[in-house]
Amino acid sequence: MKKFIILLLFPVFLYGQQDFRTVLPNAKAFFRSQEPFNVYEYGTRNYYRGIKITDTIIESGLIKYKFFHEYNFDNYSTDLLWGECLNMEAQCWLGPEVVVYEDGKNVFFNRNYDSIFIETQAGLNSSWIFYISDSGEVYNATVTDISQKEFLDTTDIVKTITVAGEGNTYTLEISKHFGFVKTVNFRDFPGFEGNTWYVFEHDLKGITNPALGYQPLTTGDVFDYEIGDIIHIHTSSVGYYSGGIIYEVIGKEFVNPDTVNYKMIKTDWWSAGPGSSGYSYDTVDFKVENISYVDTCMPFEAHGGQPTRYMLDNNDYNGRIRKTGGDNYFWNPDSCFVLSFEFDIENSEVIKGVGRNYVLDMLPQYFWSETIVYFKKGEETWGTPLVPPSTSVNESKAQIPVNVFPVPAKDFVFIDLITSNYDDAVVTVFDITGKTIFKDKIIDGKLKINTSGWFEGLYFYRISSKGRITTGKFLVRE
Repeated sequence: MKKFIILLLFPVFLYGQQDFRTVLPNAKAFFRSQEPFNVYEYGTRNYYRGIKITDTIIESGLIKYKFFHEYNFDNYSTDLLWGECLNMEAQCWLGPEVVVYEDGKNVFFNRNYDSIFIETQAGLNSSWIFYISDSGEVYNATVTDISQKEFLDTTDIVKTITVAGEGNTYTLEISKHFGFVKTVNFRDFPGFEGNTWYVFEHDLKGITNPALGYQPLTTGDVFDYEIGDIIHIHTSSVGYYSGGIIYEVIGKEFVNPDTVNYKMIKTDWWSAGPGSSGYSYDTVDFKVENISYVDTCMPFEAHGGQPTRYMLDNNDYNGRIRKTGGDNYFWNPDSCFVLSFEFDIENSEVIKGVGRNYVLDMLPQYFWSETIVYFKKGEETWGTPLVPPSTSVNESKAQIPVNVFPVPAKDFVFIDLITSNYDDAVVTVFDITGKTIFKDKIIDGKLKINTSGWFEGLYFYRISSKGRITTGKFLVRE
């Protein structure tokens, strides 16, 4: 991989003190926590966190850089609960802002607006008071190293600052051109309610200007397949339904610079109880459009009740970068945002180069999930492969070609047999419990089913004619 080399010829006496910086005003930066922390249903993981400056205020002798707002409870707990008010103006994990003075002093603030000092122009072995609380807690900072280092496939001069106090030690690293290489969450310094485990070191993993290291995932990053790739997806619904889908990529063609079309072999099977099951085996097209699209939302960013995004790269999926759909929260009559368990939830998680996990939650009427449980990409594999029923391929070769639309259906669903060879075809529709709720003949290859009185949810159909069977499913939404 090509590396960027920055100021390799600078003599030591020149880079010993000047021009180090903590933040980049015109770039986003992404950090990964060294220690895992808990975010309710997503569990305890080493999450990504970001730095984005939303406002710059220039005053005499100083510049104030304002950070984006995170959403959280007023106590800044990361263990979010259902139904409680969220603080949509909570401080960023680095605090509300940084004040940069002409002499190189950078002042950050914790959640109580106590000052935290970084002397960016301090020389080797120089020390200063980093933080002092109202109760007399003192943390001192010392420059312990100034040297050339490699990170993010680039090279820059990095100043290492050791922070020590109250029996705790943290390491910060600032660079000349890329800001923090390592930092801690100043918002929670020196520890939430005295618990120092709330303060974590975070390592720089990517910046956007210049583009180095991790970059926010595009649609094309997520659905980046090559011929021979195989994806196994487990499907399930409320209590009764389970099944699987296997995709094998057999073709790839760029329709235009922002659209790619994959040809795939799709094996699909399901079971909703005794007497209610189905299989399909077919070649399908999978078109990915807007492959350059990228979600600009920062991790944990609060923005008007829309889902926030978490980025993580734990051991699942061989450490591939994942971006989860955010929390579903809404404005309630008490005039605050709350996490919703009562409203419909549609959520997804995308994995770089693998695809998407998906959940549609409309409890108590309906629940549907699709979870990637195995993939093979080149020589790389992960997970446990699904084993389709042994009869699925044999039965699918005798399928009846059919179009079922619209999906989702509202008042009507139409069944249209592609050929006219099945004049005795019969369609049977089951609900998720396996109960037959509709059965009729298909006349002249077409049938219109009135679904206006049906409950929202997933339904399964079976079409039989002349010893041939085809099965499938469709969704009804009000």
